[in-house]
Amino acid sequence: MIKKTLVVGGALVLLSMLFFGSQAFSVVSTVVCNVQERVEDNFSPEFKLDHARRQIAKLGPEINRHKRKVAKEEVAIENLQEQVSKIEAQLAKDEDDILRLKTDLDSGDKEFVYTNTTYNRGEVQEELKNRFDEFQMDEETLKSLQAVLTARNQGLEAARAKIKAMENAKRQLAVKVDMLDARLKQIEVAKASTQFEFDDSRLRSEERRVGKECRSRW
Repeated sequence: MIKKTLVVGGALVLLSMLFFGSQAFSVVSTVVCNVQERVEDNFSPEFKLDHARRQIAKLGPEINRHKRKVAKEEVAIENLQEQVSKIEAQLAKDEDDILRLKTDLDSGDKEFVYTNTTYNRGEVQEELKNRFDEFQMDEETLKSLQAVLTARNQGLEAARAKIKAMENAKRQLAVKVDMLDARLKQIEVAKASTQFEFDDSRLRSEERRVGKECRSRW
């Protein structure tokens, strides 16, 4: 029966890989869980208890590994957020400078003084063009970084959810271990109680014999 269940489970895994492609992992996980439940029904409480304890032992390091990855990602996202904030602040300043240059050119003046240096109209126009081109490139860079930041934040939330799910699974396994352990103790107590059962027919026979002797004496 166990062999048949495993063969069917293996066939379902292969079929899921063929038909579901990149989504096969979730399908495989479901199939494996179902097969595992069917197989476990054929094993003793001792085996199930040992299996659950081994799963808990595996989950602990795995949860810690994911937590370390999340901590590193949190630092990376924080640095990326700082970079985005700096670019946003720089763009705001550059926009003010561009608007100032444009306003000066719209005044119709032929010369302009910036930081004690005089510039003619053509130089200011060239400066305005260069700054506007740079502003547009920085805007595109900002959009790209913001998209990356959004994606990494989503990935971080998914990782946190996975850790939470693993911790819940570990707690459920711990409850299962306690239940199985209690069941085994009940079985052991039941077995121990049967060891004290004995045939009391000889005792009753001896009691009757002693009773007869006593009556005969009296």
